[in-house]
This record gives sequence, structure tokens and C-alpha cells, in this order.
Amino acid sequence: MNDKALTRFALFADLSPEEVALVVNGSTQYTVNEDHVFFDMEERNESLYVMLAGAVRVQRAGTETDTELATLRSGSIFGEMSFIDRGKTTAQVHTIETTEVLELKS
Repeated sequence: MNDKALTRFALFADLSPEEVALVVNGSTQYTVNEDHVFFDMEERNESLYVMLAGAVRVQRAGTETDTELATLRSGSIFGEMSFIDRGKTTAQVHTIETTEVLELKS
């Protein structure tokens, strides 16, 4: 991923070129297949994910059924809450198609 592409995401739009370069150099870009689970509910997560392509489903496990909270697509970011507060995740996130992400670890 080039530095300019990252600045299209609101989270990174106000960073200086040097700061954007640090983010890009400190991250990992990869592709996963459908049904890949990034994290389950109530897990520790130390990563923030920037979606470059594909789609993920965010859902909470229920007693009888799972509740879909959102479907996220390219341009979305997920994992930010537990990444920032270092708390447990509040939902499961899994791919619903082949998905490319940029992962930033804390």
C-alpha cells in the first residue's frame, strides 16, 4: 500500500507524510478467504484493521441466534475500540468474501 492511499481513510487524513510512512511501514497487508475470523466476542485484540477490499460481518453471539450488527466493506476500519482501550472485543468479525486488510498492531 502506498502512503497516499492510506490518507483516503478519515483516521489517517490529517497525518503528516512522515506519520503516514510510519503507519505503513509498521503494518502488515494481507488477504484472507471467506469465513476467516479476525476475532471472536470477548477476546483480547491488539490490532486495528483497515479494509482495502472485500467485506466482513460484525455480529454478537446470542443465546439462540447471532445478531448482525453491520457489514463493513472497503474503506472501513474495525477493531479500533479494543485496539485503543485494550479491552475485550464486543463482537465477532469474520469475512463474508475474500478480503484484503492492512493490520496495525499495538
